[in-house]
Amino acid sequence: MDLPSIGFAAIVVGVGVAALFAALDASFVGLGAVRLEALREAGGPWAASADRLTRDLDAVRARLLAGRAICIAAATVIAWSAGEQLGPGWLRYLAAGAVALLYGVLAEVSTTLGQHMSAEWSVRMMRWIRPVELVLAPLAWPLEVVGREARKRIPEHEEPTEATERIATLTVEKVIEDGEESGDIDEAQAELLRSVLEFKDTVAREVMVPRTRMVAFSLDSTVRDVLEKIAVEGHSRYPVYRDTL
Repeated sequence: MDLPSIGFAAIVVGVGVAALFAALDASFVGLGAVRLEALREAGGPWAASADRLTRDLDAVRARLLAGRAICIAAATVIAWSAGEQLGPGWLRYLAAGAVALLYGVLAEVSTTLGQHMSAEWSVRMMRWIRPVELVLAPLAWPLEVVGREARKRIPEHEEPTEATERIATLTVEKVIEDGEESGDIDEAQAELLRSVLEFKDTVAREVMVPRTRMVAFSLDSTVRDVLEKIAVEGHSRYPVYRDTL
């Protein structure tokens, strides 16, 4: 393989790896800590990896960011050098721009796929690239420190507003929708959960009928007495008590 071919292959690999890192980062943003925690509690072959990601998610995302930056920078340098060697000076600018365009296209596609990636696939991919992550850890440490310090200066809690309540509702609806698509939540369960959201501003006295008279059966009641009272009252359920109600 000649030198230009090697350079082109290196550019494609670098941009492809950067797009993969972008997809994984997008998948963790979409999944959130709650789903990773659920995967950890479910056990199975990916529980240990999910546990590590739950604890070190910020560090992992910093390493993915460092990997993206390194891959894009390396691909741009290779393209710049190749353009400088193969033709007039303007060709190096064209080569660098082509790298940026290629990464933009691949990153857009990969992040879209990453947002719909299941938790199992995200955790599995992180296990496969664990050696690369360890190599990137020292390089990503400054990014991790900067991110940690920035989070310290950002308030963790804000006063609830109509907007934040709406965001919370939409988030729950999205979880229900994703659960339906994955088969984790059946149609009846999803309908029940949505009905709960619809009643979020409803108080009990608006939908419940107060009972001033209760029909109940003692544990010592005979079957005949029970049947006779059911025939008279017509309810579908009755409380049963021992000694006193």
